[in-house]
Amino acid sequence: VTSGYRNFTDKIAVWSQYQKDYLINVRGISEERIFVTGSPRHDSFFDVIKHEKNSQKTILITIPAIPEMNFISDTNSYIKLEHLLKKLFSIIKNLERVNLIVKLHPVQDTNNEYIKKLIHKLEPNILILQTGSIKEIISSCDAMINLHVELMPSTVLLEGLILKKPIMNIVMTNDILEFQYVKDNAVLSVTDNLDLENSINELLYNETTSKKLIQNGQLHIKNFLANPGNASKSLADVINSM
Repeated sequence: VTSGYRNFTDKIAVWSQYQKDYLINVRGISEERIFVTGSPRHDSFFDVIKHEKNSQKTILITIPAIPEMNFISDTNSYIKLEHLLKKLFSIIKNLERVNLIVKLHPVQDTNNEYIKKLIHKLEPNILILQTGSIKEIISSCDAMINLHVELMPSTVLLEGLILKKPIMNIVMTNDILEFQYVKDNAVLSVTDNLDLENSINELLYNETTSKKLIQNGQLHIKNFLANPGNASKSLADVINSM
């Protein structure tokens, strides 16, 4: 990655001032080359999707891809993942009037196939989604549980924050790293060896907790994504001005 920045001599469009500061201070990129435009990919996420509320709650478990370059991958990692899923399914199954959906990363690879088979072995009736509109899927849930199995955070967590969902982020890399969303208290950060039952109940049923998470999430998004809902135009304006 470092050599990529060094060899790339054109302009760079970034999502936020955070990323611009990183490129300047850590990567040594000239400020004149960097434009803060926001994320065109996420413009549509700022359009409100209204779903009818019902008496049942829905929890969405998101499991990012597990590429070898972005995961501390060994046999113990997969054993931990199996134990964690077994624990989560057991807790959620005992909650009254709660639906469970698992969303996998859309990438087609052997790790995803392994996770599918593992889930079917643990709970054959759980709905597993891999494709489809992630915006629609997240919008339809009441709360998210994201499994942080990677060295870097997944964009699905960011998308859940944009869509104002209370999120529990279960970290499987031993330490909770100080990413900006952690500093901003935008998610309920826990490790996989804690009392997850209390945390899930807090996430799902404590209105004070969920409202605070959503409020902090919106503040995080405000600082982390420039031009929310209008990034495509911002990028187009930059390109047209060159």
